[in-house]
Amino acid sequence: MRKWEKVGDKPLFSAKEEAYAQQRAYGYRMRESARRAGLDDYTGIQTKYELKPRVQRRIDFLRQGDLTNEFHQAKRRHLEDRLELVAFGSMFEYVTIGVDGRPRLDWKKLAESDLDVTVAELRFDKETGTVVHMARDSALNAIAQLREMRGFKTADRHLLGVGTVADIEKLTDEELARIAAGGLKSDFIATIETQALPAPREDDDDEDMQP
Repeated sequence: MRKWEKVGDKPLFSAKEEAYAQQRAYGYRMRESARRAGLDDYTGIQTKYELKPRVQRRIDFLRQGDLTNEFHQAKRRHLEDRLELVAFGSMFEYVTIGVDGRPRLDWKKLAESDLDVTVAELRFDKETGTVVHMARDSALNAIAQLREMRGFKTADRHLLGVGTVADIEKLTDEELARIAAGGLKSDFIATIETQALPAPREDDDDEDMQP
């Protein structure tokens, strides 16, 4: 075993083992990690890798010690992928309507799909083995979490209390950045421009119209 493999702070010599460890550290399950690493998960390779101490040390290090921006963004993307499955995935893709008009769920296709992880609870009849109850993760909760992660809960409208140009000084850096990017409503910008450039007086107009 190479020296760095004893602590897990360097990439593993085997590219396949390293790819698998990276996916596991992102939070994917064993079989999904194997698939994402380009391995054949039907061979049980993921179980073999899990039993290797050097692979486990590498996974542990990546989960706890690697704080690079790339790793952080990859883990965030994994969380978003999981929430998007719950929020927008539809199990009706695997439902057929029989001649009797009753819906039937293709459990095999569902189990092999990416929506399998959205099933939160299954209950089986102990005599027949048929499914008698199924519950999936809440789509509304997933949407709420995605909104929070992506900052969609922040206010879209910003109203000034006094309505003067001086109130700009009270805005936060984030609000000023949104103004620069065109993020605030046009009527707010119009208010600022109107106050910065006062309308001409009536007597000024009258002087311009005199011969």
